[in-house]
Amino acid sequence: MRPENEIKEPDEIADDPSSLEIEVLTDPRELDGYDLIWRISTESSSKAVIEAGVKLLIQMHHEVTGELEEHIPEYEQQYIDKCFIIIQDQIKAMDQRSEEEQAEINLQLDNISPLASFIQRLRAFPVEERRVALSLNLLRQMIRASEKDGTYSVRPHSSLAESKLLDKVRVFNNIKTGSDFRTSFELRLDSSMTVWDIKKLIGQQVIL
Repeated sequence: MRPENEIKEPDEIADDPSSLEIEVLTDPRELDGYDLIWRISTESSSKAVIEAGVKLLIQMHHEVTGELEEHIPEYEQQYIDKCFIIIQDQIKAMDQRSEEEQAEINLQLDNISPLASFIQRLRAFPVEERRVALSLNLLRQMIRASEKDGTYSVRPHSSLAESKLLDKVRVFNNIKTGSDFRTSFELRLDSSMTVWDIKKLIGQQVIL
C-alpha cells in the first residue's frame, strides 16, 4: 500500500479527459480560474495534464449553452488570440537572455535525442520554449476540433473574395497499399479552401 502522504504522479491520478462533459453559461474569459488553466496547460510536462488541459480549454470555448452558440466563432478567436499572446510573451522573454544564457540553452537543446518523444522534449525545454511548443499544440488541436465535423459548406469570410489559384501541392501516400497504390499525387488548391476541403480532396484521391 502507498503511504498516505505519498504524492502520486499526475499521470497516475488524472481522469480520462474524454469523460469530461461541461456546459459553459458565459463568455469563457469570465470563468473562475480561466488564466490558471491556460498557465497549467502551457507549462506542464505531464502528458496526462497536457491532454486534459487541451480537452478542457477546447470545451470551454465550444461547449456553450444554446443561447451562446452563435458566439462560438468569437470564442474560437479568443482562444487563438490567447495562444499568440502567450507565444509573443515568450519570444520577448527569450530576447532578454544574455548570450551566455542562450548558449547554455542551445547546448541543452542540441543534446536532446532526435528520437525523443514530444513529452521528453518538453521536459528538456526551458519554460519559455515549452510554453511556445504547447501553445502551438493548442492551436493545432483547436483546428482539429473545429473542423472534425466539416464546415457544413459554410465559407470563411476571407474566402468570399475572389480566390487565387495556388501552386500544385504534391501529397505523398504512405498509408494505402495494394495493386492500386499510388505513392504520390498532385492537388490543385486555391486560397479560399479550408483545411476540411483539403482533407476531402486527399481522401478522394487515396480511395481511388
